[in-house]
Amino acid sequence: MVVLPPKYYLDYFEFLLRFVQQQYGNLLTEAENQWLQTYYLLPEDARCAFVRMTNRRGCLFRYSKFSYAEIENIPMSFQLLVQQGFAQWLAVAHEELYADILELFNKEELLGLLAKIVTSPPTPLQIERGDFASSLTFKGQKSSSPNAERVGVKSLLSILKKEKIKEIHLFIQKNIPFAVFFESISEKIIYQNHEKLIAFFRFLFFGNQYQDMTEFVVRDIGVSRFEQFDSTKFVPLFTQRAEAEEKWEVIEALRLFYEMKGDEISPLQVYDYFYAWLLKNTPKFQTSAVTHSRLVLKLGEWLEKNKLAEEAAEIYSFTTQSPAPEKRIRLLHKTGQTAKALALCEQLLANPQNADELLFAQDFLAKQSTKRSIRTVTQHLKEAEQITISKDFKYKIELGTIDYFQQQGWNGIYVENYVWRCLFGLVFWDIVFDVNIHHPLQRRPSDFYSPQFFENRQTKFEQRLQSLDSFEALQQLLAQRYEEKWGIDNPLLQWHEAMLPLCYLVASLVPLQSLKQVWLEMAKNLQVGTKGFPDILIWQEKEKKYAFIEVKSMTDNLSAQQLYWLRFFEQVGVQAKVLRVDFQ
Repeated sequence: MVVLPPKYYLDYFEFLLRFVQQQYGNLLTEAENQWLQTYYLLPEDARCAFVRMTNRRGCLFRYSKFSYAEIENIPMSFQLLVQQGFAQWLAVAHEELYADILELFNKEELLGLLAKIVTSPPTPLQIERGDFASSLTFKGQKSSSPNAERVGVKSLLSILKKEKIKEIHLFIQKNIPFAVFFESISEKIIYQNHEKLIAFFRFLFFGNQYQDMTEFVVRDIGVSRFEQFDSTKFVPLFTQRAEAEEKWEVIEALRLFYEMKGDEISPLQVYDYFYAWLLKNTPKFQTSAVTHSRLVLKLGEWLEKNKLAEEAAEIYSFTTQSPAPEKRIRLLHKTGQTAKALALCEQLLANPQNADELLFAQDFLAKQSTKRSIRTVTQHLKEAEQITISKDFKYKIELGTIDYFQQQGWNGIYVENYVWRCLFGLVFWDIVFDVNIHHPLQRRPSDFYSPQFFENRQTKFEQRLQSLDSFEALQQLLAQRYEEKWGIDNPLLQWHEAMLPLCYLVASLVPLQSLKQVWLEMAKNLQVGTKGFPDILIWQEKEKKYAFIEVKSMTDNLSAQQLYWLRFFEQVGVQAKVLRVDFQ
């Protein structure tokens, strides 16, 4: 078991600050640089107290609950933090934080606070109806039940859940001065002043808002292993302040959408807000384009679910990221705008981003011109070979198919995407992690799923493929990479003891030139190029015969990406087919 040093969190935080200063010093404002200077002048204990607050949820903390053995003088630390503007004591003036203050207390504590304020509680029937107004009387008011004791408040309201007790508190807020509630709190509460600034520093370090300081912890206790990067290769994700601020704003907009769709706001109001926002916020930088497209896609899908087809089509127009073009064309056609849908489909056919878009465009245009309703993938599946297996395999169709071939003298194993991702990840490990690395806790390069991934590495990919001139050379590279990198996080790999033998098996069966062509095709678009491979591999060792098989039940469908790989395998000499499977 790994034991971290007592002040590990301070080391992590200050490493992050130094890294941000080194990488983005030219982008920081005068106020941010001044803050950093002031922070470093604090004594170590005060810095520890501040960092402890930044690593906890929210900005408010109960002083009585703030106890850490490694901080020798907590009272003096907080005094210094308040003096230097890093924190402040909660006061009557902080009424806007009322809802956040309630989150600091558990149910029993909230009941205790109510008992100090309320002199006459609601009846059980009124509680059930949510009717607090007709019976609640407060401290200093004449009670409708003159003999009510404060202990009765707690006993009557103890049947409620915490959320309902918070509702009573929020109702009370509208009827009495905040000072009355504030006086009922018998302990000090401290407010951390720089939440947004610290969040921005973390954002500059990680390049996103979902990673936090726990990434350092999981690395050092061995939960995750990260690739060891040459520190001289770190490059800033953002080269301009405006670029960082744009991505920050897009992430905030996406967060706001998730909040709004969970609130009692009508879908039309949400649409109106974000339609106006999207009109004003076309991304100028590639670093924010992916998050911007995610916002558009999530918003469009949500509007579709809420039966707002025309509005969803308008939203999808703000990105060309797949599957937005296909969704927009479908909605335009559905809402009677067929001419516009056909025009956009012609454009999509001329420049598809993936197999889904290509087949959709072909099928959509064919249907409109010839009234042919059967899809290409459906037609291909209808023409496929069919086998029958035992009904005992009804819910394990791939295992049933393997069993079918084993009875005919074949070996079989489930592989799907796993083996192809592993082969690619091991063969090109160093090339994948060669560029667009911005910090030492990065699990994948920032361009991993972008069109630029291949462009940024094309020469090195081609050189690596040229250097692999035999099965022995490939086997040696796979073994070396497997031994060196075992257990290190890689978005392409799931480590397993069977990984290397499985890679050897495929490499011994499939012609090397065919493997190279598959890998090159995968590299051109990793987002879709690592999906859709056939389910199982069957082979006969003596005859060196093999086939990759996509297994489909009689009611299952073939995806465009699965058909794409079946056709590509045929072109480059990889034995593969689709089988329809029935049960007896």
